[in-house]
Amino acid sequence: MNAMPPLGGMPPAGLGGMPPGARGPAPGQVPIQLQYMQQAMRMVPAVTNANPNYKSQVGEVIYEFVEKIAGEEFAPKITGMLIDLPLEDIKAYLQNFNVLEEKVKQAEGLLRDQ
Repeated sequence: MNAMPPLGGMPPAGLGGMPPGARGPAPGQVPIQLQYMQQAMRMVPAVTNANPNYKSQVGEVIYEFVEKIAGEEFAPKITGMLIDLPLEDIKAYLQNFNVLEEKVKQAEGLLRDQ
């Protein structure tokens, strides 16, 4: 005899998916890394010396994420530091949230040491 599938098509707790008791993001909430990637990846092709506005465009995209990582106090200064990096570094952090996070923490450490 075949077992009946659980109601709603969801596997019972502990079978596939997340472990028992684990919760995914609440409805309407997208993890910060995914939010960042959705916005930042669109910027990568515009990061070129041929685009005189790339720094301000990148700054607009990353600011809210820098603020979430480092806080309001340091976000403006760190964002300015990050948009002044070489093009390849900018492309690297636009393509990887972990790289952005690492660079923000490094910059924050420098600012706190001043």
